[in-house]
Amino acid sequence: MSAKISSGFPASAVTSVEALCQQQTLSLALRQWNRGVCDAMGTSTQDTCGPIPLVEGKYCTKTAKLLHNSLRPLIHVLETCTASSNRHTQEALRHVLPTIVTSCNLVYTWCSSQGFHQLAKKSLSHFLFILHADLKILLEKIVHMATIINNVPKHSDVYSVLYKQSVHIQQISYAVHNLQSLIVMLNEQYSKNCRSTAKDFFEGAMPVGKIWKKKSNQGMPKEANEYAKQAPEAILESVVLGVTQLSQDSQLSAISTAVEALYQVWLDHILAENIHFSVYGASQLSVDFEHVKSTIMEYLDNEALQNGVMALDVFKHAQSVVTLLKRQPQGRPKNRVQPLTNENEAVTDQPQNSTPQQDSKQSVQSNVTPFSCSDCNSEHEPEVGHPSDLDLNIPRMEEWLALRVHGGSRSWLPTCFKKD
Repeated sequence: MSAKISSGFPASAVTSVEALCQQQTLSLALRQWNRGVCDAMGTSTQDTCGPIPLVEGKYCTKTAKLLHNSLRPLIHVLETCTASSNRHTQEALRHVLPTIVTSCNLVYTWCSSQGFHQLAKKSLSHFLFILHADLKILLEKIVHMATIINNVPKHSDVYSVLYKQSVHIQQISYAVHNLQSLIVMLNEQYSKNCRSTAKDFFEGAMPVGKIWKKKSNQGMPKEANEYAKQAPEAILESVVLGVTQLSQDSQLSAISTAVEALYQVWLDHILAENIHFSVYGASQLSVDFEHVKSTIMEYLDNEALQNGVMALDVFKHAQSVVTLLKRQPQGRPKNRVQPLTNENEAVTDQPQNSTPQQDSKQSVQSNVTPFSCSDCNSEHEPEVGHPSDLDLNIPRMEEWLALRVHGGSRSWLPTCFKKD
């Protein structure tokens, strides 16, 4: 700006003209900010939190758009002040820094109040929009202003001016921290809400009792239970519909949280209700798991979203649980150790130098009957209680082992897997 001014004015007038330009720029910026903030405060009481186009395909609420636009003139003044150093810089910063602090407080008030309000009234689509659109877009602008301030060289004249406004600079840093903490807090509340919704559904819809202990000679189940058909709609559909205007990363984050809550609460509900499973019942549970998984895939029309959701560990956890529940013996082992008789002793060919203890051990081992095991899908599944079950790496292994109708004993587990 100074180069353009100096080319059109006498040298003696350049300083005065620059001062006038800075004053006018600051005055105009503050007027624009004031108008934008007033409009935002007036709109906030009637805002329906619907999506409004912002820039570059981004969307936000009407209030957030007004707050966003009010920050732009402040950023311009801040960039101008930090790029040049003269006696008017201090005056400009003295006005703009407190204004930035006020904007930070307004942004926090809007996002926190609306976030908790929308979640309390179960309006997930509006809540997710506040969390993943308004909050992130406004935080990005505030972080940008904080970065401009922090990048000022420490030995420059502008830095000495900023040092005199250290209280306001510290408040801006606190505002950034508070908004980042708000994102974490709202995400935690959203996760709790998803878990609460899933818990209410499974407690009311999932059958318990003999249905899971059922035996059948007509093959394994092919169709999912009715509760499994209803679960995606009851727990996930509102989330999927509520993220359509968000970025792909935001969509993946919101949907993944809901899917993890659904499966984790499902598994926790089974443990809480102490539901016991036969091989047939475990196979039915597997069909239910797969039906919900395939329905989720149908909800997502974006391949990247599908891949991101299907990569969640919760699906592997559910599959490992089913595999463990299917590993059950055919029945109680019979004649595992045959008593020693004179006939047994006669058949046993003892070495001349053998001891009585070795002879007894060899005789017992030779008469042990193997423990047979069956699975609905394989004739060669590991035996129940076999250490290979540890490869499944299932949390709360002891509790899941106890839910098998046959072979629920946990005495084989190493001491590190047992409760005190």
